[in-house]
Amino acid sequence: ELLDCERPADWTEVNGIAWLEGVNGSSRVVRTPERPRTTDVDRFPSALDVIELRDAAGKPRYRSVAYETNRGCPYRCAFCEWGTGLIGSKIYKYDHERVLRDAEKLAAGGVETYFICDANYGLFPEDESLAAHLADLKRRYGAPRTIGTSWAKNHSERVRSIVRLFHRE
Repeated sequence: ELLDCERPADWTEVNGIAWLEGVNGSSRVVRTPERPRTTDVDRFPSALDVIELRDAAGKPRYRSVAYETNRGCPYRCAFCEWGTGLIGSKIYKYDHERVLRDAEKLAAGGVETYFICDANYGLFPEDESLAAHLADLKRRYGAPRTIGTSWAKNHSERVRSIVRLFHRE
């Protein structure tokens, strides 16, 4: 259900959010009741299905993008929000074909810098497939030129293979 939430007074209808109410020394954090974590991330449409990546003259509108291929983290590092009970443990992945299509749209749109916002990029076989796809897109479109990520905590052979692939390209 979509809600009209233009004013903070309307925000109380949305479970699972928090905001700062008031100004300066008299502000306070307001929280709404918790909501269950989404397990079917593919139910959310890709923003790239509606955002125009080039302007009317064909010039790229965006130079960089932050993109998630999954949500969650199996680790519970004390220094990291991903590791809390709210987010930690189970990882929910976006459909791999969707991720590859989105990468193609970004490259065709001229996006030069691509930050993969996964907590542990390189953890899954799909990550290596995406890396190979990104290298191919760079050859075909000249983009992305720069790729950043948060690497898997376990620097497996897959992670090393992806790093070598990115450095070779």
